[in-house]
Amino acid sequence: MKKIILFFALATMGCTQTKPTVNKTNSATEITETTYTYFQLEGLDIKIPGTWQALEYKKVSGQQFFRNSENVYLGIAKRPKESYSFYKAQNSDFDNVKSYFKWDFDYMIENGLQSKLLFEDKESKFVVWQSGDKTANTMLYGNCENHFLNVLVVSDDWDQEKKISFLKEIYFLNNK
Repeated sequence: MKKIILFFALATMGCTQTKPTVNKTNSATEITETTYTYFQLEGLDIKIPGTWQALEYKKVSGQQFFRNSENVYLGIAKRPKESYSFYKAQNSDFDNVKSYFKWDFDYMIENGLQSKLLFEDKESKFVVWQSGDKTANTMLYGNCENHFLNVLVVSDDWDQEKKISFLKEIYFLNNK
């Protein structure tokens, strides 16, 4: 569990809100409810699908941690690009995301954690990767205007596909 909280960024607590969604089919109208947890991180609005309880905030990394009723852990950080030494304004957004990934990936390797790149999406400007031993942390690092967004999910019960799908959903919800 100690490896879960290696590093990330986010700030204040949030609230939840339910939004009805209408799905029309040939024979009936189905109404489903989507719940979101909203909070602010360093003055920026963040939206997470589902109901999440805020846990600790790591001031050094700016990372806010959460847990849901399924005992899934989530960490989120959204930090200005200029706050990182590797950031280069002349590079493309995706190249800067790759530099962010490499910076953290190298740190994990240097500290003895197995890590691997799972995939990258140049068009959407994010990478998904994994670090850790027994319980791997699955992370998405992406571009969000003048910020980097990093999202971590840890779960013994969710398979890798579900973790990645959830990370992408958070990324696209917060990158409009």
